[in-house]
Amino acid sequence: MSRREEIPVIDVLVGARALVAKKGGWIQRTFQRIGLRKPGQAKMCYCASGAIRKVATGSASDISPVARRALDLLRTAAGTKKITAWNDAATRTQAEVVSAFDAAIELAKKDAA
Repeated sequence: MSRREEIPVIDVLVGARALVAKKGGWIQRTFQRIGLRKPGQAKMCYCASGAIRKVATGSASDISPVARRALDLLRTAAGTKKITAWNDAATRTQAEVVSAFDAAIELAKKDAA
């Protein structure tokens, strides 16, 4: 696991949301991959879990306590027990993933209050 200073869970969710919300920034079936390198598109693409891990630890494949908490909030917001399966559903859209992040951010705000 990367040695990165622990950041607040809300900052992890906001940062991860920004990664998957970029044009071409969201993917399925892997934590991250290099983007299509087209003008105006993300250079790296992330699934929901990979984006959280990347922001929390610096690596899309590492995990930390704050990443686990962010994943818990995203699972609650998405109404699922397995965020990777939810992210990878054939009918899932980028807009749905971003919306789940928005809901998770609201949950984190309530937790912090």
